[in-house]
Amino acid sequence: MLRRIELEVLATIERGDTISELAMKLDHSESYLSRAVAALVEKGLVYTERDGRRKRVVPSDSRAVEVYRDPRYS
Repeated sequence: MLRRIELEVLATIERGDTISELAMKLDHSESYLSRAVAALVEKGLVYTERDGRRKRVVPSDSRAVEVYRDPRYS
């Protein structure tokens, strides 16, 4: 089961968002978002890519992500 913040991240994330960008979009601290992203990585719903010193969060191609992002299921 996903926590509310994890669902918020999945609904909001655009390819290549950083933790800082997600924190601003969702009005949460970076540390809170880092933990949520780490949980989503473990579940295979997102992955991270290094871009210099920044870590970018990318939604996976998982069918589960498509379902969570579908407005019919919001």
